[in-house]
Amino acid sequence: PTKCNILDPEPITVHIAEGAFDILGIFYHLCNANRYQNLYINCGDKAYFNVIKMLILDYGLINCKFNIYIDNDVDPRSVYINTLGREAHMIRNVFPGEKDFGVTPDRIKLQYLY
Repeated sequence: PTKCNILDPEPITVHIAEGAFDILGIFYHLCNANRYQNLYINCGDKAYFNVIKMLILDYGLINCKFNIYIDNDVDPRSVYINTLGREAHMIRNVFPGEKDFGVTPDRIKLQYLY
């Protein structure tokens, strides 16, 4: 459950990750379970753009920005995600031996790719 107010001038931050445990790790460990003006979405198998397109075009989410969390086995140079003109950041966990965000907070080291 989230608490998003589309009338608030603060944009809604949409956090998108591949797996359910990834998004739970992001929710609890990176965002301290902050629900206000945050959406947490598990897109499954790199379907980032489908989620973005659905939120903007189908649901009319206009005042938003995206944090896209990719796994380490994905080459970031091969990933282009069209955010339909919205602010976006691509982030991955570069802690040695970890692939994604479904881990304890002491095993997360962020790298912002853009």
